[in-house]
Amino acid sequence: MRKIAYNAARNTPGLACYTKRESYEAIQTEGKAESDENLIFSFLLEREEGKTRNEISRELKLSINNVCGRVNALIKKESCFEYGMRRDTKTKKKNSVVWATR
Repeated sequence: MRKIAYNAARNTPGLACYTKRESYEAIQTEGKAESDENLIFSFLLEREEGKTRNEISRELKLSINNVCGRVNALIKKESCFEYGMRRDTKTKKKNSVVWATR
């Protein structure tokens, strides 16, 4: 049985959000983005070494898309910065390492 999402902004059943902007606004008004930013920032503060976005995603069990968006927002706020590269153990690709500003 398939669930039908409800779009409160348009008062219509169907897709939860029709555009990227609606999706972004929904996340911002729910406060989810800020709570995920705080979670990621506190996670990085507790570590002596930086973490890649993939490592953050795996350890916090958040989607990689969510982590990338929140990390980019933290970098814009100058709460975090990227320094160095590390090869990911699963993907074997080099990734930038994210550090919390102390």
